[in-house]
Amino acid sequence: MTIFWLTTLGVFTFVVLEGIVSWIEGTLTKNSRRKPGISFLAHSAMWSDAFLLSVILGLILPHLVYPWWGVVIGLLLGSVASVALHRAWGSSGATGHMWHSHASRHWLRDMSIAGWMHFLFTIFALAIMYLYVASPVPSHAAWLIGAILVVFVPAASLVPTMVLTRGKPGKNEWKIAGLMWGMVLLVTALKVAGF
Repeated sequence: MTIFWLTTLGVFTFVVLEGIVSWIEGTLTKNSRRKPGISFLAHSAMWSDAFLLSVILGLILPHLVYPWWGVVIGLLLGSVASVALHRAWGSSGATGHMWHSHASRHWLRDMSIAGWMHFLFTIFALAIMYLYVASPVPSHAAWLIGAILVVFVPAASLVPTMVLTRGKPGKNEWKIAGLMWGMVLLVTALKVAGF
């Protein structure tokens, strides 16, 4: 099995840098000076980015086949998705390492430096995922990538909601997670079948 360990290390390092910026901005822990609703260290999506998504991207990159226009399309799709995701998260009103406050009531203006780092990271990570869908991948790699993504989905989407609400995720969170799991299963099945 081929994995680009440099990619895995690079993604891990970027998430650590985001944590350092979060510390400087005062949102690293729940006891930080800004008293975030969800701190960087309590946000399971940051942990899953560092330990799961870094491996996923390292497993995907050796198999990507892409012309220059494919990269452009991947970056455009990643940008649109990152805007949609961060707009939804920012509109929720929750504070944390990506939004210290919602003073201007506009998700983009209120985003912290760590939030901007995550915004850009999401663009590139999703661009790679879109290129993965269009690239031939050996079935054993597709199985492993799919298995890790199945674990990534709740860590990235359901657990942060549970931390913020101190309870169970709502129906919308389960719908989003179900949609993400469905996409993971569909793409994995297509990849294993040779598409």
